Amino acid sequence: MTAVTNATFSQFGAGYDEIEAGERRVRVTPTGDAANPVIDENLTLTKDEHYTLFAVNNDQNVFSLLRFQDNLSEPSAGKGHIRIAHLIPDASNVKLSFQGTGQGAIIPDAAFLEKTENFTSVDAGEVTLRIQEVDGKQPILPDLPFTLEERYIYTVALTGTLDEGDSIDAQIVMVKHEESHD
Repeated sequence: MTAVTNATFSQFGAGYDEIEAGERRVRVTPTGDAANPVIDENLTLTKDEHYTLFAVNNDQNVFSLLRFQDNLSEPSAGKGHIRIAHLIPDASNVKLSFQGTGQGAIIPDAAFLEKTENFTSVDAGEVTLRIQEVDGKQPILPDLPFTLEERYIYTVALTGTLDEGDSIDAQIVMVKHEESHD
């Protein structure tokens, strides 16, 4: 079964694909070059579980598959759930905060390719996401105004590179987990 085709950089699927539980082969190939996969590995998928998969380049053209098991339990009234996927190979550990709230770091320390499977409960509403190095004060990416909807679940995906000479600029991509109301 092919789940995603012709995906571009930082493109994320909408919703979840139904895939039978058990041992499944995951292959990621450049478009038009199915004979040379950059990722080719087996994963065990459990019945009635949800997963998010990221194909990540470590900036040395070595790709890895990062798998998150998603807890889609519905957030409480007035709340949303959020987590981070740090996929920027040339950034040190980062923290995520909501600018101007005085709350401090929502997620205080996330390393490149760290599996941050647990979601953090936060107040829903208008927020401005700020990503900083753990020991730094300046943001490493432009702040992102965002509406965090009540009772929804999000992954903040940090993608690209910080290297100004690279053609793939770092960015924040919000992934909304559409099946959050099981």
